[in-house]
Order: sequence, then structure tokens, then C-alpha cells
Amino acid sequence: SSNGGTSPYTGTGNFITNEGKGTLNISFPTSVSTTQTSIYFSVGNVVAGKSYVLKFSTLGSKDNIPMDITLKKYVSPFTRLATSKTTSLGTTVNQHEFIFTPTISDTIARIDLLLTQNAGTSYLDNVAFFEIDTTGRLISKNLVSKGQFETDISAIRFWSSNANQLVQWDNTSKIGNINYYSVTDASGNIFTVGLLIKQSARVLAATVSLGGSNILTVSATGGASPYQGTGTFTAKVGLNSFIVTDANGCKDTANINVTTLTALRISTAIIPVVEAVPLSETLKISSYPNPTTSTFKLLVEGIPNEKLNILVMSADGRIAFQTAGITNKIYEFGSNFGIGLYITKVIQGSNIQTIKVIKL
Repeated sequence: SSNGGTSPYTGTGNFITNEGKGTLNISFPTSVSTTQTSIYFSVGNVVAGKSYVLKFSTLGSKDNIPMDITLKKYVSPFTRLATSKTTSLGTTVNQHEFIFTPTISDTIARIDLLLTQNAGTSYLDNVAFFEIDTTGRLISKNLVSKGQFETDISAIRFWSSNANQLVQWDNTSKIGNINYYSVTDASGNIFTVGLLIKQSARVLAATVSLGGSNILTVSATGGASPYQGTGTFTAKVGLNSFIVTDANGCKDTANINVTTLTALRISTAIIPVVEAVPLSETLKISSYPNPTTSTFKLLVEGIPNEKLNILVMSADGRIAFQTAGITNKIYEFGSNFGIGLYITKVIQGSNIQTIKVIKL
């Protein structure tokens, strides 16, 4: 609703809100303390002498992670338009707010958020940029297009000198939404207000399933990733119990009762004595291209026609692909994978080989 100014107003009424599920997730495959990655986005036209406020939310896997913030020209020579700012990220959600008063006007300005590449995993959401008056009121609409990452992170660009970053969309409700509502009066004056929507809790849930070759797969949903205690394990007869812990220390237990195990084939033929071969030498895997922007090809080499299982999991423990097959074949997968790091496991009896692959 609105009062004051000149009626009639546009932008008043009833609206459906949402709790906020999407965030931008950035991590660094290699920890580098001397190099920064820039996360940047357009804020459009800024005018010298006017004041603007930048607002955004963060969550990190570490405390006291520094971040530098600049307002600059979007294109070369990337001139700074106002005094730069600094802040820090932590393991709880932080709401950041900075006022910029540019000394130079520019029709295509941008904000750069700079993180050092030893920052662990960080989350960004609720990015907003407004013109403000002398009292700090928001007197424009949000100048950042799609600054709430509910469905994608297409508003954001990123760059570093060594391309050592993984930037992807996360849909696990790490940060609650701040919904902004702009009201315009009959004279064209704009006033914007923001409302923080707190998320309803997503309870951690662990599950376990029995697959071929007596392999148990433990996975988790809800809570806060990454999880500890997920993965593949060899089943035993009786109760198999697993405890999964999320990033906030919440725990859940998954149980499965196994009554019988898959019988091993026993041959009555005379077996010649041969030199023992280490398990790691009877199963070899390789993936190409890696990294890739399309699909991965996984070559599995070993004793001919041996049955095996292939399991591909995302960095937060979710199963992205799984299949059963035999050795000495090429398997293709990943066309529908999002950007990020994936762990590929090939399981042949008690022999497990693992390889990391990256989707760009």
C-alpha cells in the first residue's frame, strides 16, 4: 500500500511471495591465496553526485573471508567511479549494504565483488542496487536484472586470470529471499521497500539403498550441504546403519536390514596357480574430455566381461547418473549436468576406482 505523493499509484496490491530456493554458488578447485575472482553484474546508468546503495546476502563455508567491492565502468578501461568498499563473509547468513556516490557518470556501470581463491565455498543472493535520497530511502526500482537467483544466475558474469573457479546455480534454499516492491505515484516518483522472507526449515533426510554386487548407496537431501557419511559401502547380513551429518551439524540415520547377500559364483573346475594381480591393476578408468562443456566418455578397462556399476555424484552428494555394465566399454553421460565438479565411481566387486570430472 502507499500514501503521500500524488495518487493514483501503480505497484500497490497483493502479491505472492516465495521463501527463496536459488543462490549463486562459487568455489575454487585449487586454493590460491594470491589471486582473486571477480563476480560482476551490470547496474546500468549512474550519475555523478547522486547516491546509490548496493545490497546483497552471503553465506560462506569459512569465517572472516574478505571481499572487495568496486563500482566501475563496465568496459575498458574499467575506470573506478567511486570509492571501493570491503566486507567479509562468514558461516552464517549476512546482509550487506554499501552506499556509493560516484564522482564520474557512466551509462553502463558495473559492480565487482572480488573473492580470493582460498575462500572455500560461498553463496550469493538478493543482489540489488538502488538510487537513494538524502534520507536513505530507495527512490528507484532495482537496477540489477534478475538479482534473485530463483531459476538461474544469468545476470552474473565472472572472471579471473587463471580460470580457477566453479560458479553454478544452487537450489537448496541456502538464503531466504528479500522481495522488493516499487510503487510509482502519478508524478513518476518511485519508492521501494524490501521484505525478508525467512525460509521454512528443510529437514535433513538420509536414505540407503541396496544395489548390485552387495553395494549400499547412502545419500541425503535437505539440511545444508555438503554432507558427511554419504557414499557407497559393502553390505553385511543384518542391520546396516549409517549416520549422515550436514554442514550445520544436523544428523540423520538411515537403516537397512539385509537378509541375504548376492552369492558369488563358485567354479568346480581345476584352477591353475597364477601370480596374484593387485585389484587396482585389474580395473582402470579414464574420462575424456575432462573438463567438458558437453558429455563425458568414460573408458573402463579390466578383465573381459566383468560386471560393474557406475555411479556419478555431484559435489553435494546427489546422484547425477548411475548404470550397470561390463568392462572394456566406453560409457557416455553428462549432457544434462549443470556446471560443477562430479565424482565418478566404478564398482567391480570389492574393487572401487574413482575419478573427478568437471562440467564447464
